[in-house]
Amino acid sequence: MIGGLGRFLIEGLRTDSLYIISGIRVSQVLSLFLICGGILLYVFFVRRDKTKNVYSGRYIR
Repeated sequence: MIGGLGRFLIEGLRTDSLYIISGIRVSQVLSLFLICGGILLYVFFVRRDKTKNVYSGRYIR
C-alpha cells in the first residue's frame, strides 16, 4: 500500500511517461489500483481476524 503511494507520487514527477489521456499517466492509474487493492485487503483481513476468535461466553469441554 505504501509502495503504491510512493510510486504514484514519483510517477507524477517523471517526464518520460506513457499517457492514457492527456494528463493521466498509465503508471499512476496502476498505482491507484494497487493502493485501493491494498486497502481492501487490509480491511478484509482485519475484519476476518476480529470475527474469527470471538468468545461465546461458555467454557469449552
